[in-house]
Amino acid sequence: REAVRFADGIAALAEAGVTRFVEVGPDGSLTALAREVLEEAGETAVVVAALRARQSEPEAFAAFLGRAHTAGIGVDWPAFYAGSGARAIPLPTYAFQHERYWLPSLSGAGDPAASGMARLDHPLLTAAVPVGDQGQWLFTGRLSQDIQPWSRDHAVLGAVIVPGAALVELALTAGQQVGCPVVDELVLQVPLPVPVHDAVPLQVMVGEPGPDGRRDVAIYTRSQNSAHDDDPTAATDVMTCHARGVLAEETGLLAPAFPTEWPPAGTEPVVVEGLYERLADAEYEYGPAFQALQGAWRDGQDVYTEIVLPEEAGSAREFGIHPALLDAALHGGLLDRDGTSAVELPFSWSGVRLDRRGVSRARVRITPAGRSATRIDIVDESGQLIASVRELASRPVDQAQLAGAVRAANESLFTMEWTEVAGADSTAAPASIALLGEIAEAGTGEHFADLDALLGAVPAGGSVPDVVVVGVAAEEAPGEETDAVRAVVARTLGLVQEWLAADALSAARLVLVTRGAISVGEESPDVAAAAAWGLVRSAQSEHPSRFVLLDLDPVEETVPDWATFAGLGESQLAVRGGRTLAPRLKRAAESPLPAEGPWVLQAVTKGSLDGLALVRSDADRPLEAHEVRIAVRAAGLNFRDVLITLGLYPGDATLGSEAAGVVLETGSDVTDLAPGDRVMGLTADTFGPVVIADGRMVARMPEGWSFEQAAAVPVVYLTAYYGLVELGQLVAGERVLVHSAAGGVGMAAVQLAAHLGAEVYATASPSKWDAVKALGVPAERIASSRDLEFAEAFARVTGGAGMDVVLDALAGEFVDASLGLLPRGGRFLEMGKADIRDPEVV
Repeated sequence: REAVRFADGIAALAEAGVTRFVEVGPDGSLTALAREVLEEAGETAVVVAALRARQSEPEAFAAFLGRAHTAGIGVDWPAFYAGSGARAIPLPTYAFQHERYWLPSLSGAGDPAASGMARLDHPLLTAAVPVGDQGQWLFTGRLSQDIQPWSRDHAVLGAVIVPGAALVELALTAGQQVGCPVVDELVLQVPLPVPVHDAVPLQVMVGEPGPDGRRDVAIYTRSQNSAHDDDPTAATDVMTCHARGVLAEETGLLAPAFPTEWPPAGTEPVVVEGLYERLADAEYEYGPAFQALQGAWRDGQDVYTEIVLPEEAGSAREFGIHPALLDAALHGGLLDRDGTSAVELPFSWSGVRLDRRGVSRARVRITPAGRSATRIDIVDESGQLIASVRELASRPVDQAQLAGAVRAANESLFTMEWTEVAGADSTAAPASIALLGEIAEAGTGEHFADLDALLGAVPAGGSVPDVVVVGVAAEEAPGEETDAVRAVVARTLGLVQEWLAADALSAARLVLVTRGAISVGEESPDVAAAAAWGLVRSAQSEHPSRFVLLDLDPVEETVPDWATFAGLGESQLAVRGGRTLAPRLKRAAESPLPAEGPWVLQAVTKGSLDGLALVRSDADRPLEAHEVRIAVRAAGLNFRDVLITLGLYPGDATLGSEAAGVVLETGSDVTDLAPGDRVMGLTADTFGPVVIADGRMVARMPEGWSFEQAAAVPVVYLTAYYGLVELGQLVAGERVLVHSAAGGVGMAAVQLAAHLGAEVYATASPSKWDAVKALGVPAERIASSRDLEFAEAFARVTGGAGMDVVLDALAGEFVDASLGLLPRGGRFLEMGKADIRDPEVV
């Protein structure tokens, strides 16, 4: 066995004039090595790989052919497109005119020297300037996912953040410029999120040297605070410090000797295949640019790894050490992470030094350093030191911390507030007002019985009013609240349609007046009137100048001044306590999270989604003997939660009823579960990070299930089980009809009934029949849930015997037809609430 001499071979080919290199193999490992050899030799060449790991072969190979073609390598395109129907098209027959259309660059534009700053050849820090005469320095630059695409491949707990390794590299770069190349200490304070589009201005401040030559260093970002939305001149820049530390001169300390044999003697190999998939389950989402770990070995507590910078990370030449490569040097410490592990991030780096720049391949040793820290040594293939970290400490991080940082970076959190508006323009001509129906009793204006009466008056010589005012109110009649909602919405829809069809009134605006339809403060809105508001707001989006919504004070009875409201030019208005209010977007001044302790999402004010808020949870209280504390990873959202939020659900219920997560703690009587178990089940208040559940109502998740899958199972399957087994007592050989079989409970019921050995019949919308067939129901046992033909069809298929059990979710004549399918008697199980029959009458 002899040395491969790969580098020598590539260099010899380059010297012979080869400028295009193609790697034909399952991955691009050799491509990265070849590119590094050519860059170090100063050669310019094209290096492309035919295939890529973790990419589909057709996609990767097609991309390879494109790169090869643009590099001048001949590609047989007719063979590639054979059978696809693609054809060649002629290019334009005229000659391309090579004429420049770009504006000439201004002298000095884009050059830091034109602003009195020194230029830096660094991907993130592009300029430097001394500050005053005390030896301080300021380094500036910009970061975004567009400028540095590799940055989008580092996400933790769903938030794209800059790895701590990148901040360390910034400190190393600044330190090298001022003669302090060692980062003696750098403590990370606030995560640095990466906005999707906007660039983040970076600043690295280096202080004046102390008596020992050490300098303070701090890394900042600048973002604009737009809290003063109504006064843009009041906007200020907000500086956020993400890391602070100390730079030092050469320490003179040598790193421990690195083994020359590779892999080191006495080590045990560790399987790294699937590592990044496991880390994704543990909330470390490393994209292709950060998936650099190629191999790993253990020797007791020491871990050795081999890392290669992926092509997706870009070139390493301009960095001291590429952040993706330095971050990958830490991945050996994550080999044992899984979905039950707490998420930790590096926060304290000590004794970081860089001995060799711009490398793309390295070997790493991770060793314990004290009780809770590690030491990192990074070398090249010959054992020469590239970089080292004397001590690295990590600490747990939670989603709320990262979410807060992301919100601050993206400035994306707004709230809607009702703000008092100024009066109408007194110099404008007063608007002419027409009042329709009962609203004519309040305020001044020309009165008409209804819209038809107004339309009849206009052709007869009447003037067209500027504003037409009409009231929208729910009828005071007994019955379900849902009936009132339907009635008000139907009347409002008819009015809106009639208004838009009236060409004679096309220049006028229709003011629809409600009372208590919206929640401005703590009051609960009138549900029927709120539904009318929602309908008209949809109409406003299509016809923005035709409608105005006005909600009067539900408490104070006042005579409105319609002309004043018409002159404000607002599309939505509310009157409360004598003040006229309009909705305005305001940047949230405070975090919606409680000041301390766990939180949960609840409908604080029921009636609309605006009433949702994050409130303090008691999930940190001591456990009862039968209870378990669970870290929620996914929670099921059901239509019940929507009804609770809108105030349509009976009783005082809280949001959330099912969840999946990881057990944190168990009560004294719970013996079948332990901390770390992945569980799913029924519990209340699930829309938060932690929940307390009855240990008897949760179970371990099946192997291979995701948290999202597990959280969607308990309610629908337990509902179906309770109906079919506990109530319906369904047994093998019986016939069962499942209505709405393509819904959540319906699909669960179909599967449970088949499991019990029953003969399943089902109804669903025709567009969903394929989903029902996929559950194993034959086509002849499936009918539409949109008409009554299912009754005749199923009676015919069963020879008139009908069903033994019906699981119903319909209403009206559909219930009658379903009951007709029980000619021999049977069990009729009603899941709906719209048409509940009296068993004695049935």
